[in-house]
Parts: sequence; C-alpha cells; structure tokens
Amino acid sequence: MQLKIFCLIAAAAVLLAACGANADEPSNSVTDIQAAALIQAEGTGFIGYVVKADGERILVVSPDRKDYSAQGGQINYYAADWFRGAPSDIEVGMKVEAWTLGGELAESYPAQGTLERISVLNDSQPKGAELTEDEAVNRALAALETDESHFTVVKSAAYDSAASEWTVYVLNEDRDHVIPIKVSER
Repeated sequence: MQLKIFCLIAAAAVLLAACGANADEPSNSVTDIQAAALIQAEGTGFIGYVVKADGERILVVSPDRKDYSAQGGQINYYAADWFRGAPSDIEVGMKVEAWTLGGELAESYPAQGTLERISVLNDSQPKGAELTEDEAVNRALAALETDESHFTVVKSAAYDSAASEWTVYVLNEDRDHVIPIKVSER
C-alpha cells in the first residue's frame, strides 16, 4: 500500500515539475530527485561508488551515464547522492547499493537524503590479488587531487593478475573522457 502511495506521489511530483517549467528558460525536465524517486519506487537502491566521506555522511556517485540533452539537460550526467547516517565501516572506494529513508531526497546536486540501509557490492578479492576492489579504488581516489566542490566519477575497476595491478577507470572533470589509474600491489 505504501509503495502505491509513494509511486502516486512520485508521479504527481514529475507532473508538477513538468507543468511548472518555463518554456523561455532551459532546464532539466528530469532531475536527480525524480530519477532517484523512480529507482526507489522500483524497489532497487541507488548503486554507485563511495567517493567522499565526511563524518556520518557519504557521497555515492553512479557509474552510469544518463543523457538528458534531448530535454535541455546535460549529455554526460552522473547521479550523485549525499547520504546521512552512514555506518562507520563504509569507506571511500566501496561500490554500494543505498536506500534512502522513505525514498526521500532533497532536490539538489548532489541530492541529499538519510540512509535507510546500505549493501557493499565490491568487497571481493580476485585470486592472487593482495587488495580488494574497494581498497584499489580507495587508493586511486586518494592519488587524485580534487577540491571540496568537485567529485570523481568512478566507472569501474579491473585486476590484471599478470601485472599484479589494478586499473581504476575514472572520468575527467568534464566527464567526457575515461582516465585509467594504475594501482600497483608491489
């Protein structure tokens, strides 16, 4: 019953946002909050890499590109959410699936919400590797210089057993080019 009510509210919010748009001003007709509401309504959480941690808050960024250029938005858009109430064992580099409390997110970029639950998706360690995937991503992100107002989009990570190294793929600041970062285990 609550899911039906939430879906109805999410649909009403999308319609109200579309009706309130000014035709003279370009704007994103699909916002991060609306996309997150639809994801929550489908029962799946928000999947992405933890790229920043600040006390009990974590910033999770999706590796999946969305193209909103047809609606006047960005061509290279990556959803990002700050979550409050993160457990202390959740660290930068982990790929997670996160659910917001009540499916509610503050409309901003990155969006903001309170964490209901979280699952770690990449804590595996390939055969022969000394580091787990999340440890390799953490080291790659630590090697980057980013200021407070920017964040990195992590696309993926792969282990090369012959070279005993990880390659973490991140996007440049314009988010239009993939940069490989090597993380050696030696």
